[in-house]
Amino acid sequence: MPFNTLDHSRPVLIVDDSSMYRTAAKGMLQKLGYQPEMLHFAQDASEAILRCRNNHYGLVFFDYNLGDRANGFQLIDELQTKGLLAADCANIIVTGDATAEVVRGFMELSPDGYLLKPLNYTTLKERLSGFVRKKRELSDLLIYFAKKDYQAVITMVDEAFYQDDGIIVHAQRIKAEALIELGQYDDARNVLINLQGSVENGKVVLNLARIALKQRQYKQGLFLLKPLQKDPFHAASAAQLSAELNVAQIQFDLALKDIDRAIAISPKVIERHRLKVNLNMAMFNLPNAISSTKSMILESRHSFRETLDMYQLGAQLVLDQAQFATREQRLTHLSVLGKWAESWRAKFPRAAYKAMELLLFSRGNILKSDPMKGRALLQEYKTYIANIEGYQPSLLEKIELSRVYLLLGHQSEYQRLSEQINISLKKEPFTTQDKALLAYLSQWRNKVQRSRENSIKLKRDALTLIEQKSFEKASTMLAHSMDTQFTDNEVPKLLFGVLTRAWPNNWSKRDVIHLAIRCRDQLHDTDFIKSKEFSAQSRVLAQQLDYKDLAMTASMVS
Repeated sequence: MPFNTLDHSRPVLIVDDSSMYRTAAKGMLQKLGYQPEMLHFAQDASEAILRCRNNHYGLVFFDYNLGDRANGFQLIDELQTKGLLAADCANIIVTGDATAEVVRGFMELSPDGYLLKPLNYTTLKERLSGFVRKKRELSDLLIYFAKKDYQAVITMVDEAFYQDDGIIVHAQRIKAEALIELGQYDDARNVLINLQGSVENGKVVLNLARIALKQRQYKQGLFLLKPLQKDPFHAASAAQLSAELNVAQIQFDLALKDIDRAIAISPKVIERHRLKVNLNMAMFNLPNAISSTKSMILESRHSFRETLDMYQLGAQLVLDQAQFATREQRLTHLSVLGKWAESWRAKFPRAAYKAMELLLFSRGNILKSDPMKGRALLQEYKTYIANIEGYQPSLLEKIELSRVYLLLGHQSEYQRLSEQINISLKKEPFTTQDKALLAYLSQWRNKVQRSRENSIKLKRDALTLIEQKSFEKASTMLAHSMDTQFTDNEVPKLLFGVLTRAWPNNWSKRDVIHLAIRCRDQLHDTDFIKSKEFSAQSRVLAQQLDYKDLAMTASMVS
């Protein structure tokens, strides 16, 4: 296509933080026929986004390094995801960073061209026509596809007469993708099979594998993707799709290896980091899930992909880790909850995080053996959301609320919410992340059930030991039971009395004082704490432990 057929009617955007490059690019584009008023500039991502909201660009040049905040990859990702670039806009990457990571990362965003700095006029003149040609010839097709008018796309391709073989292949591939969107998988496969081995082979194979996933032909999909492992521009996408195919077969360990490979090849795609978090959750590897969450947040910094739910999920996983840990480990895990809260408070508005924060700190206080504070925060949560018209909790919020209910002994509310969560996750489209999250929730519930069963057994055995007057062994068992249950008030009641007779083996006075205070705190809202029996036991323990604060009378706690 000769240069006089370039579309000079639509403006061009040059995104670069260097004023020198912007000036040089302006001069070169003017020599190629663009009028000065049609050349727009942005020195960072925020300015580029604003310009794209207000202009219909036909050509954009993106630099990778845009200063200390969002980089070129993050900018294109946001513009494409939010539909701020015209479907037929030609996107050209111009950067001095030619490292494999940067190149592969940009290729995943399907740019129309890639140019290395320092850019000169001769190179631009020779290559620009080739970069924009495909978008120009397929302009209408791309626009209809972006509008999701897939039947119009299919009709246009069937009625078109393209002369260039490359354009024909590209159009046929878009037709196949339109058929996939319409659920016509067999027809799409027939189109794609004829395109294998073409210049579009990588995308063709990926689409064939996606069809295999849709039609539950998982082994066929994995077989198709294997050759793409050596394709430098499609290996990461192939590894990600392999992970999805393995999740569909409940092969979470294999899926995790796939997604690790995808991230190693091209780490900028946040969706992959999120899937890695979900896979570690599905395998109930909480330390790795937390570590993966931190990596996801770090990679998403300065981009629109950095979201509040990332931080809240990290805090939720820390609470899970604490809930299933020993007493000493639990307190260590809970000590970092405040740091997560500090992070989201610094980045997001209070109205966005307040409700979930109340629930997270409610569970945290229950796990610290302060159910009274936990109940107070739950009530504050209910009051807070009641004052927000049409309030709809997020999925994470529903999960956290269900756990607070469970720990506080509200079994019916817990069951009701759990059923809602399961129904929500199983709705179509039933995604890979949904499957992983369901597996995680199932494992969480199983661990809770096992903890509860263990606590019941410990209490039963302790009662037998109390009858046999083996108070030391009974106190040890009841102390362990206290670490695994949070709602059975009979355990702290029994333990408080047993401590007047004997303490757990090798426990210091300090340890026993803390244990007695935990029992007292958990019993705070019960009738027992106002009884003469409790007052008498308190005075005995206060004398034995030389700790006057334990000598509480019924009148002091009422």
